[in-house]
Amino acid sequence: MATAPRYRFNHLSGAYAVAGDGSIVGADGVRGTEGLPPLPEGHLREFLAALRSQVPAHRFRTTNTAQTRRAIKGHHYDDILLIHAAHLLEEIDKAMGLLGKRLAEWYAITLPELVEAIPAAETLAKRIAGSSRSELLASLGMDDSSSLGVGLPEADDRAVRSLAEVIVSLADVKRCQAEYIKTGMERLYPNYTRLAGAAVGARLLAHAGSFAAIVRMTASKLQMLGAEKALFRHMRTKAPPPKHGLISQHPLVSGAKRGDKGRAARMLADKIVIAARVDYFKGTYVADRLYEELEVKLCRS
Repeated sequence: MATAPRYRFNHLSGAYAVAGDGSIVGADGVRGTEGLPPLPEGHLREFLAALRSQVPAHRFRTTNTAQTRRAIKGHHYDDILLIHAAHLLEEIDKAMGLLGKRLAEWYAITLPELVEAIPAAETLAKRIAGSSRSELLASLGMDDSSSLGVGLPEADDRAVRSLAEVIVSLADVKRCQAEYIKTGMERLYPNYTRLAGAAVGARLLAHAGSFAAIVRMTASKLQMLGAEKALFRHMRTKAPPPKHGLISQHPLVSGAKRGDKGRAARMLADKIVIAARVDYFKGTYVADRLYEELEVKLCRS
């Protein structure tokens, strides 16, 4: 450096010492730069221009790449993991619905009375997977002659039972994922989970994309989350506007009277947003007080 360093400047690519003649050098290679005053704001534009001309471009790329890698590795993925689990639950529900319908239509060929008596897909699958046709006939108080169905060859019966076993397995995965979501939500977001519930809270989280997005939302936007199609239909065709979205699945909203559901959804959304912000900024547990206030307001309305 031609003259003694006068200022110190911390840049994304590192710390630099600036001399009176405008020359620049890395501060790490010069002694006595720790106590230098910062570069005056009036010289900032001039310094950055000199920095671009004196420092190789690859150094900026290398530094930026390293900082990006550190930011990615240091990012917290807790809400992303819960979002994947929530999406998985929805996909399992859809899969079980489709497979359950297929199982009912398939097994109705051999034992339609059982399919009519047990409409629930998971329960029907458990009965088919765990019992033979003769055992199922006996449980219904019937015999082969009184049933409208026909016996299936062993290969066909095995194919139907394999589908039933898949549905039972999916139901087990669904229960495990639901417990995982409940445990994770209560651990990470205790106030939010107490107000929204683990299931509804996870769906809201998945729809918003991140917990930070929920924190930034207004209560009115949270109330409409999941009802975007109905909202746009109202704006486009002047159809009746929606009063709530996913939040309608909450017991306090679904259990309200028909004319009070919109008011209940708005009150609940207010409290959920408050609870989410308390959790985000690592506040104390205030969910019980918020829930009691909500119940009092709903009783008065």
